[in-house]
Amino acid sequence: MELYHKQLNSVAELRREKKRLKKAHIEAEKQSVVDDAADDNPLASMADIANDFFTSKGSLNAMMSLAMPLFRLALRKTEKGVLKKVATEVIGGYLKWKGIDLGIRLAMRFIRMQKHKADKEYHNRD
Repeated sequence: MELYHKQLNSVAELRREKKRLKKAHIEAEKQSVVDDAADDNPLASMADIANDFFTSKGSLNAMMSLAMPLFRLALRKTEKGVLKKVATEVIGGYLKWKGIDLGIRLAMRFIRMQKHKADKEYHNRD
């Protein structure tokens, strides 16, 4: 009775054969994914490929290593005028808010003072 079609004489040969078979199996799976992608709906197959890519540990490491340089590049490419406009909007909004706040406080103080004056005059008439 033959268990395997090749005669392996050592543990090293067994390990090499195991690696070769594993690699062949992976290549066959990749080919079947490509063949299935050609037969099925292109959007569904692309979603499967994207899912495999994003859930792969190596892909996540690659994306993380590329994220910061791309972010820095985007910041450098951003026009200074846009940043100046955003800063102006933020500072201008703060100043408007402070102006409204101060105006309300002054109006409330003025109303309280007028009321206090009126109460004083009312009590002094007696």
